[in-house]
Amino acid sequence: MKKTLIPAFILASTLSVTAIAADNSGWFATAAIGQSDVDASDIELDQATNYKLLVGYDFTRNWAIGVEYADLGKFDVTSLFGDPLPADVSSFLEVDGVNFFGQYTQPINDSFSLFAKAGVYLWDLKATASGSEGSGSESDDGSDISWGVGAEFNVTDTAALAVEFQRFDIGGDNINTLTGGITFQF
Repeated sequence: MKKTLIPAFILASTLSVTAIAADNSGWFATAAIGQSDVDASDIELDQATNYKLLVGYDFTRNWAIGVEYADLGKFDVTSLFGDPLPADVSSFLEVDGVNFFGQYTQPINDSFSLFAKAGVYLWDLKATASGSEGSGSESDDGSDISWGVGAEFNVTDTAALAVEFQRFDIGGDNINTLTGGITFQF
C-alpha cells in the first residue's frame, strides 16, 4: 500500500505545483510615481518627481522579464563643483530612458510578496542652462545597469499595490528612486 501512496502523493504534489505556477504566469503592467535623488560628484541637484510605466511577463510564480519606460525627473541644479550657481542662472538636468530587466518574486503569503530585479537602462540625459548671458543645452546618452527591490500587496486577484526602491547608474553617477504604484495581471 505504501509503495502506491508515495508515488501518487509525489505525482499529486507535482501537479499542484505546476497548476500554481500556471496560475501565476502571464502578462502584467505597472504604473508608478515617486521621488528621485541624484548621488553625483561635482554637482548638487534637488530631488525630482519620477514616473515609470512597465510591462512584463511572469514565466512562473517567481521569475519574470519586462521592459519599463522610466522618466527619472527634471532636476534643478543648485551648485557645480561645490560653488552655488549665480542668482541669474537657472539650470536643469532631465533623465529618461528604457530599462530591460529580469525579476525574481518571493511570495510571503497569498497577499504579500517581495521582489528584486536587475537590468540594463538605456538612458538619455539633457542639461539646459539659461541666464542673463544667454542659454545653452547639452545632451548625452548611454547604457548602464539598474537594480531594485520592492514589495507588492494583492488588493484583488488581478491588482496589487507596489512600493519599490530602484537605482539607476548614469555614466558613473547614481539616481535613486522610491516609487509607489499599481500592478495589473492579465
